Amino acid sequence: MTKNCFILTGMSSAQDLLPLIVESSKKDETYVLIFDNFKSKSQFFNYDLMQIKNFIKETVKKNDGKIKNISIFGKSDEKLFQGWYVKTKPDYVFLQAINPKGQIWNPIFDNSKIILFSWHMDGTSDLIKSNQNIVLNIVRHKKELIYFGKDIPAWMNISKENQKKINSFKTKFYGNIRKLSLSHNPANTTLNLLNSLKSKKVCFIAEAHIRLGDIKYFKKSTGSCIDKLIKDLKKKDYYIVWKKREKGFPKKDYSPLDFCNEKPDLIIEQDIHYPSSLFAIPEISNLNIVINTSSCIFDLYDISKNTIMVLTTNESDREKKYLDLRYKDNGYAIYNLTNQNDYLSFLNTIKDIEITNLQSNEKEKSIEDVYEMIKKDVVK
Repeated sequence: MTKNCFILTGMSSAQDLLPLIVESSKKDETYVLIFDNFKSKSQFFNYDLMQIKNFIKETVKKNDGKIKNISIFGKSDEKLFQGWYVKTKPDYVFLQAINPKGQIWNPIFDNSKIILFSWHMDGTSDLIKSNQNIVLNIVRHKKELIYFGKDIPAWMNISKENQKKINSFKTKFYGNIRKLSLSHNPANTTLNLLNSLKSKKVCFIAEAHIRLGDIKYFKKSTGSCIDKLIKDLKKKDYYIVWKKREKGFPKKDYSPLDFCNEKPDLIIEQDIHYPSSLFAIPEISNLNIVINTSSCIFDLYDISKNTIMVLTTNESDREKKYLDLRYKDNGYAIYNLTNQNDYLSFLNTIKDIEITNLQSNEKEKSIEDVYEMIKKDVVK
């Protein structure tokens, strides 16, 4: 039995790590640390932390596990954490970022082995800058292995020296771990949500946030595009569930809904769900739409082939850049709603989706197997 410690700095990291928290809690001594010590990008700002603790405990209990302890550390709790760490001495620390932006003080795990769950290409920065003992780097999607391999894309502008350092770490892909949470027993919040959608024709929409620097491009067209989209979906009897992107406090980015008059039937602002609403709802929905470029398109398309991406501007250089580098030619359709012909093609695609209703049939490892594989890899 090992002592495992899981670090949560927001609901996104909580949702990424919960599948392995559940598995660890069945077999190993498991601790969860919630860090609410951010001056900016504070993802827990609008949450009741006791509600988060109870949510984690309930999720683990429903899957026959047991958490040793859940601790919360705030802005002035650095010494309290240091005392906890010296006393507990965890063998392994699972986390999503070594030095998250906006964190007032960074916890140091100098006597533990660290398992990093890289957030896309951002994980390269952690590997380059960190002096902590990272024994394993795990990517969310197979296509992200290229960011950590021997042929790192030139557009990432990483020096030869830093490429060598990145290559010195063991990086692996074990499958879509968050998707594997669908095999666990759902939390009551998720169960109630799914039951409420059973008799409905559901369209699940996941938004990408609109960055402050790009607001002038999106402001022109986003409102009219989304208003038209929502109206036409409702004409087709869709019940629209909209998942907002959680970026924390203070708010520096915008939701596409900030520019709209029309509203979805249900807006999810806080993802106190397990499995995450980003996985549980797309699995049962008739149609999944991602608004503008977001990596969640890979997860939704992995869950259901009834997934498409729509764009609400054609003027943002940043959107164009990442559309070409990351999002094109991955199987799903992409439509720019500012273009009338594209919009008509989008409506025709919806017709096809309603008829085919294709689901992904790719074989996956079990979450139990993935947990055991990770343990074996870090012991080597």
